[in-house]
Amino acid sequence: MHEASLCQGLLDLVLETITQQTTPVKKVTEIVCELGPFSCIEPTTLASCFELFAENTPCEGAKLTLTRSIVTYTCQECGYSADLRKRLFHCPNCGSDNIHFNGGHGLMLNALRVDTEE
Repeated sequence: MHEASLCQGLLDLVLETITQQTTPVKKVTEIVCELGPFSCIEPTTLASCFELFAENTPCEGAKLTLTRSIVTYTCQECGYSADLRKRLFHCPNCGSDNIHFNGGHGLMLNALRVDTEE
């Protein structure tokens, strides 16, 4: 279950980010992340793990909002490029299966919503 190590990394990143703010952060209320469609991350498992890892930290009780990123692909034969909208592993333009996916493998932290001490 790699979600546990991802949760620890995400929590570390969030905690590091909030300690670097000029206005002290009292509590993290929402964490917005983007999942790549090829990341092999189960959103429900990630959210459950994060809930456990966040206990007794400023992230405890924070809402974890997960969205799926859109991946683009490029055909290496004809140069056709588009957003991947469905499982498609051949070029709709020339039929080649020599396509390159641009991203889609990771977990990206996009935004934090926090309550400050002021």
